[in-house]
Amino acid sequence: MRLTALAFAVLLAACNSGGENTDETRDAAPETPQDSAPAAPEGETPETPQGDGAGWVYKDNGQGGAALYGEPQTDASFSVRCEAGALVFARAANASPDGAADMMLSTREGETTLEAAATGNELPSWEASLNPADPWTETLMSASQVTVTIDGGDALTAPVSGPVRRVIRTCR
Repeated sequence: MRLTALAFAVLLAACNSGGENTDETRDAAPETPQDSAPAAPEGETPETPQGDGAGWVYKDNGQGGAALYGEPQTDASFSVRCEAGALVFARAANASPDGAADMMLSTREGETTLEAAATGNELPSWEASLNPADPWTETLMSASQVTVTIDGGDALTAPVSGPVRRVIRTCR
């Protein structure tokens, strides 16, 4: 009986070991406070899933990071990444391979419109860049949520939280 209790305790401890999740793909679960990721700066809380299950995942891309937003186990619906010293916003939406469009990013505090280009990737999407020193990044940093539209199409609203702010800070 003691051996069974000891074996059960060892098994339980192994299941709750809190092992580090090193998978940095979109298949990772949305970032939650229990994850073993580095602690967020004071005043920031890592994003927890919304009622629909969507949330942010941070990925180290070697250039300043990427914040990916969407449902767990799916491709990102929206992302913000640092690439070659620029903030790149990407929105999954129907796009023609040679298309150009306006990407509008809006918050309660303000909005900006960026020239977007179709990516030509397997997943249809649009990308637009912004200089991280642009004053609008401060508006985004202080916002609670951002709404993204491409040429007035379907709007996507996502919370602005730790992963997005981390990308912006690192890209500056």
